[in-house]
Amino acid sequence: MGAAEDRCGLLIIRAWIEVGAERELRARITKTTDVSRRDEVSKVVATHDDVMMTVDGWLATFVDGHVTER
Repeated sequence: MGAAEDRCGLLIIRAWIEVGAERELRARITKTTDVSRRDEVSKVVATHDDVMMTVDGWLATFVDGHVTER
């Protein structure tokens, strides 16, 4: 990879349990496919499947070379 192609993405998952809630799992996911652009997006999800779909979508977008993914 040359300097013009180097990119760095970021995906942070903060997960916690809310005891007694209908869906106890909560996760705040903060993501960007290019940290140099400072265009992070955050969202909160409440299921394992939603966490995994978000991670999978972010990684596919990052690998495909898109600059931002919402």
